[in-house]
Amino acid sequence: MNSRARLLWLIVGWLLVLLVIILSLVPVPVDVPVEEGDKIGHVVAYAALMFWFANLFETLNRRSMLAIGFVVLGIALEFAQGWTDYRTFELADMAADAFGVAVGWVLAPPRLPNFLRGIEKFPSPWPSPRKRGEGTFAGDSERPRNAETEAVVAEGRGVADAEPGGRAVRTDE
Repeated sequence: MNSRARLLWLIVGWLLVLLVIILSLVPVPVDVPVEEGDKIGHVVAYAALMFWFANLFETLNRRSMLAIGFVVLGIALEFAQGWTDYRTFELADMAADAFGVAVGWVLAPPRLPNFLRGIEKFPSPWPSPRKRGEGTFAGDSERPRNAETEAVVAEGRGVADAEPGGRAVRTDE
Protein backbone atom coordinates (compact mmCIF):
# COMPACT_ATOMS: atom_id res chain seq x y z
CA MET A 1 0.00 0.00 0.00
CA ASN A 2 1.50 3.27 -1.12
CA SER A 3 -0.84 5.94 0.04
CA ARG A 4 -0.73 9.47 1.26
CA ALA A 5 -1.72 8.27 4.73
CA ARG A 6 0.69 5.34 5.02
CA LEU A 7 2.80 7.05 7.69
CA LEU A 8 -0.32 7.74 9.75
CA TRP A 9 -1.45 4.11 9.44
CA LEU A 10 1.99 2.89 10.51
CA ILE A 11 2.01 5.20 13.53
CA VAL A 12 -1.45 3.99 14.56
CA GLY A 13 -0.32 0.37 14.13
CA TRP A 14 2.77 0.82 16.30
CA LEU A 15 0.66 2.60 18.91
CA LEU A 16 -1.58 -0.50 18.93
CA VAL A 17 1.50 -2.66 19.52
CA LEU A 18 2.55 -0.35 22.36
CA LEU A 19 -0.95 -0.55 23.85
CA VAL A 20 -0.83 -4.37 23.81
CA ILE A 21 2.56 -4.30 25.55
CA ILE A 22 1.36 -1.85 28.20
CA LEU A 23 -1.90 -3.70 28.85
CA SER A 24 0.04 -6.97 29.13
CA LEU A 25 2.33 -5.62 31.82
CA VAL A 26 0.19 -3.31 33.97
CA PRO A 27 -0.54 -4.60 37.49
CA VAL A 28 -4.31 -4.61 36.98
CA PRO A 29 -5.27 -6.71 33.95
CA VAL A 30 -8.17 -5.76 31.70
CA ASP A 31 -11.27 -7.50 33.02
CA VAL A 32 -13.52 -9.15 30.43
CA PRO A 33 -16.59 -10.20 32.45
CA VAL A 34 -17.10 -13.67 30.91
CA GLU A 35 -15.60 -17.04 31.62
CA GLU A 36 -12.07 -17.17 30.17
CA GLY A 37 -12.51 -13.51 29.26
CA ASP A 38 -8.77 -12.89 29.37
CA LYS A 39 -8.32 -15.44 26.54
CA ILE A 40 -10.91 -13.56 24.48
CA GLY A 41 -8.95 -10.39 25.16
CA HIS A 42 -5.75 -12.05 23.92
CA VAL A 43 -7.43 -13.29 20.73
CA VAL A 44 -8.99 -9.89 20.00
CA ALA A 45 -5.78 -7.96 20.69
CA TYR A 46 -3.54 -10.10 18.49
CA ALA A 47 -6.19 -10.44 15.77
CA ALA A 48 -6.41 -6.63 15.69
CA LEU A 49 -2.63 -6.28 15.39
CA MET A 50 -2.35 -8.81 12.58
CA PHE A 51 -5.40 -7.48 10.75
CA TRP A 52 -4.17 -3.88 10.95
CA PHE A 53 -0.69 -4.63 9.66
CA ALA A 54 -1.99 -7.09 7.04
CA ASN A 55 -3.93 -4.18 5.57
CA LEU A 56 -0.64 -2.29 5.29
CA PHE A 57 1.56 -5.14 4.06
CA GLU A 58 -0.10 -7.37 1.52
CA THR A 59 2.78 -9.61 0.42
CA LEU A 60 3.01 -13.13 1.81
CA ASN A 61 6.61 -12.62 2.92
CA ARG A 62 5.81 -9.47 4.93
CA ARG A 63 2.71 -11.00 6.47
CA SER A 64 4.62 -14.11 7.46
CA MET A 65 7.27 -12.01 9.19
CA LEU A 66 4.58 -9.98 10.97
CA ALA A 67 2.77 -13.13 12.10
CA ILE A 68 5.97 -14.63 13.48
CA GLY A 69 6.82 -11.34 15.16
CA PHE A 70 3.41 -11.05 16.84
CA VAL A 71 3.52 -14.65 18.09
CA VAL A 72 7.02 -14.03 19.47
CA LEU A 73 5.75 -10.83 21.10
CA GLY A 74 2.95 -12.78 22.80
CA ILE A 75 5.39 -15.41 24.07
CA ALA A 76 7.84 -12.77 25.31
CA LEU A 77 5.11 -10.86 27.11
CA GLU A 78 3.92 -14.05 28.85
CA PHE A 79 7.45 -14.66 30.13
CA ALA A 80 7.63 -11.02 31.24
CA GLN A 81 4.34 -11.45 33.11
CA GLY A 82 5.79 -14.51 34.85
CA TRP A 83 8.73 -12.45 36.09
CA THR A 84 6.44 -9.96 37.79
CA ASP A 85 4.88 -10.59 41.18
CA TYR A 86 1.46 -9.29 40.04
CA ARG A 87 0.80 -11.18 36.75
CA THR A 88 0.94 -14.88 35.89
CA PHE A 89 2.56 -16.93 33.13
CA GLU A 90 0.05 -19.04 31.18
CA LEU A 91 0.64 -21.27 28.16
CA ALA A 92 -3.04 -20.85 27.27
CA ASP A 93 -2.47 -17.11 26.82
CA MET A 94 0.31 -17.85 24.32
CA ALA A 95 -2.04 -20.13 22.40
CA ALA A 96 -4.74 -17.43 22.45
CA ASP A 97 -2.23 -14.91 21.08
CA ALA A 98 -1.22 -17.23 18.24
CA PHE A 99 -4.87 -18.01 17.47
CA GLY A 100 -5.59 -14.28 17.36
CA VAL A 101 -2.76 -13.77 14.86
CA ALA A 102 -4.27 -16.50 12.68
CA VAL A 103 -7.74 -14.93 12.91
CA GLY A 104 -6.33 -11.53 11.92
CA TRP A 105 -4.56 -13.07 8.93
CA VAL A 106 -7.69 -14.91 7.76
CA LEU A 107 -9.84 -11.78 8.02
CA ALA A 108 -7.33 -9.61 6.15
CA PRO A 109 -7.41 -8.83 2.43
CA PRO A 110 -8.03 -10.39 -0.03
CA ARG A 111 -10.79 -12.22 1.87
CA LEU A 112 -12.17 -8.94 3.20
CA PRO A 113 -11.64 -5.53 1.60
CA ASN A 114 -8.69 -3.43 2.65
CA PHE A 115 -10.47 -1.08 5.04
CA LEU A 116 -7.59 1.42 5.13
CA ARG A 117 -7.97 1.97 1.39
CA GLY A 118 -11.70 2.36 1.97
CA ILE A 119 -11.07 5.09 4.53
CA GLU A 120 -8.74 6.85 2.10
CA LYS A 121 -11.50 7.10 -0.51
CA PHE A 122 -13.28 9.68 1.63
CA PRO A 123 -12.26 13.25 0.84
CA SER A 124 -9.65 14.70 3.14
CA PRO A 125 -10.64 17.67 5.30
CA TRP A 126 -7.13 19.09 4.76
CA PRO A 127 -5.83 20.48 1.49
CA SER A 128 -3.37 18.22 -0.26
CA PRO A 129 0.17 19.50 -0.73
CA ARG A 130 0.69 20.99 -4.18
CA LYS A 131 3.67 20.60 -6.41
CA ARG A 132 5.12 23.48 -8.36
CA GLY A 133 3.01 24.10 -11.40
CA GLU A 134 -0.16 22.59 -9.91
CA GLY A 135 -1.38 25.78 -8.31
CA THR A 136 -0.28 28.98 -6.77
CA PHE A 137 2.28 29.54 -4.05
CA ALA A 138 3.33 32.67 -2.26
CA GLY A 139 5.03 34.83 -4.84
CA ASP A 140 3.44 33.09 -7.84
CA SER A 141 1.20 35.08 -10.07
CA GLU A 142 -2.43 34.11 -10.12
CA ARG A 143 -2.71 35.40 -13.69
CA PRO A 144 -2.74 32.67 -16.33
CA ARG A 145 0.31 32.39 -18.55
CA ASN A 146 0.00 32.39 -22.32
CA ALA A 147 1.92 30.30 -24.86
CA GLU A 148 4.74 32.84 -25.14
CA THR A 149 5.21 32.89 -21.37
CA GLU A 150 5.21 29.09 -21.20
CA ALA A 151 7.83 28.94 -23.98
CA VAL A 152 10.09 31.37 -22.15
CA VAL A 153 9.67 29.39 -18.92
CA ALA A 154 10.38 26.10 -20.70
CA GLU A 155 13.58 27.56 -22.16
CA GLY A 156 14.60 28.68 -18.68
CA ARG A 157 15.16 32.28 -19.72
CA GLY A 158 14.02 33.68 -16.37
CA VAL A 159 10.46 34.86 -16.60
CA ALA A 160 9.43 36.86 -13.57
CA ASP A 161 5.79 36.97 -14.52
CA ALA A 162 3.43 37.68 -17.34
CA GLU A 163 2.34 41.22 -17.91
CA PRO A 164 -1.38 41.93 -17.59
CA GLY A 165 -1.57 42.06 -21.40
CA GLY A 166 -0.21 38.55 -21.63
CA ARG A 167 3.32 39.36 -22.88
CA ALA A 168 6.20 37.48 -21.32
CA VAL A 169 8.55 39.61 -19.27
CA ARG A 170 12.18 38.59 -19.56
CA THR A 171 14.31 38.99 -16.50
CA ASP A 172 17.64 37.92 -18.03
CA GLU A 173 18.08 41.06 -20.16
